[in-house]
Amino acid sequence: MTNPEPLHIPTIEELRAHVVSSAKPSAPLSPSSAPGECRPATPGPAREPSSAAPLTPLAEALLRQAVLPENEGLGLEHLWRILGVRSGSKKKQLTDELRGRGFLRTERKGKVALVHVYHAGYAYLGLTPPKHKGVGGATHRRIAAALAAKLKTRGYDVHIEHEIGPARKRTDILALGRQRLAVEIGLSDPRQEARNILAALESGAVDIVLFVAVDSALLRKAASIFCKQPVYRREGHRVRWCLWEEEEEPCDEP
Repeated sequence: MTNPEPLHIPTIEELRAHVVSSAKPSAPLSPSSAPGECRPATPGPAREPSSAAPLTPLAEALLRQAVLPENEGLGLEHLWRILGVRSGSKKKQLTDELRGRGFLRTERKGKVALVHVYHAGYAYLGLTPPKHKGVGGATHRRIAAALAAKLKTRGYDVHIEHEIGPARKRTDILALGRQRLAVEIGLSDPRQEARNILAALESGAVDIVLFVAVDSALLRKAASIFCKQPVYRREGHRVRWCLWEEEEEPCDEP
């Protein structure tokens, strides 16, 4: 899908003409027995541009800057300078707005915070995500590739960055075999990761959701947030929690 209109990046003057409105970790769950035979998921049509409530002007401007190829790899502070945003509270308000809509996440690399746009963010803008990269940065893509390769050796039919269910929820990896697995790779935001797990469970398209975190603190926080959701009592047994360790087997087969 391509946008018939040219991509418009607001000027600083246009942006300033608008008034932007203000908008105890627990241990990971223990796996239990998994459901039985799997059924193949049915791919659906391409996602159409979002018809949800519009973003505030500066939030949309940040999203548009983040998807530009020439801004790939630039830190969040660089994007703030492009947009002329200096207030710390305003920066938090705008990133919280975009995170809350599931449009992007930030990943800290040393002193630099990088921005990664989810497919939902591209869909809101009416743009097609870069197919050769998928969602996320180099770390995310490396882990996804390694997990996909491992799942293939175990006989699964693997699809990276695949939409599932009537809501077209995008999961990092869909693996079809003895079970239908949705793999969510967590890098930074435990609340967003808990939402991703919940959306995959509610899609009705998979038997098991495997959450893979890059560090134990993120794993505990995401599990703690998920355990507080009402869905935990009836669907918690369908989630597997895994800590990613470089140069080692990432996890056992669910």
